[in-house]
Amino acid sequence: MGMYDESWCASCGAGMHYTADETAVCGECAHNEILGYIKQRKEELEADYDMTTEVDMAHYYEGGIEVLDEILTKFGGY
Repeated sequence: MGMYDESWCASCGAGMHYTADETAVCGECAHNEILGYIKQRKEELEADYDMTTEVDMAHYYEGGIEVLDEILTKFGGY
């Protein structure tokens, strides 16, 4: 075992396998970042959906919102 056996998550400080990237995050923090991004994007789509009057665009937004809901449900975002 050398001095490069472990690194620390740049977000929460948890120990993780060594990486030279000082900005690397652990799996749990990466998971949370992705879910946070998906939630934010869903909120943006919902706002756009509420403002649209075009039927075709409404279907586009509805589809996007449904897909993001599925992802969030499957991966613990709710």
